[in-house]
Amino acid sequence: MSTKAIDPSFAPGTRVFDASSGSFGVIRYIGPVKGSKNAGATFIGVEWDESGRGTHDGTHSGNTYFKCKLPKTGSFVHPSKLTPLNSMIEAVRARYATPGTCCAVPAISPRRSDAAARRDGVGFD
Repeated sequence: MSTKAIDPSFAPGTRVFDASSGSFGVIRYIGPVKGSKNAGATFIGVEWDESGRGTHDGTHSGNTYFKCKLPKTGSFVHPSKLTPLNSMIEAVRARYATPGTCCAVPAISPRRSDAAARRDGVGFD
């Protein structure tokens, strides 16, 4: 592995898929990992959705690169093993937006109050 530039679609917070294991996760770190077999290589730190899929919690050889919510959900992975996923908004835009048009996200109306919900629930106790 080398320190060459990786795909710009990889960024912290991006959802990713590992086809070899069928696992989904979120990028938490991008960069070198001290003490790894491939010094100077660029790794992707992933927090996996499934507990037990990873081998650590974002710490390697005493250095903390990211934090996981659960133990054994973190891994450092070579970028070539991961596929970045689109967010829901990006997927809808890619499918339905006309190229060259503005794709602003519409404002979401506020939630109804509890009083409105009770009023509309006539006949329910």
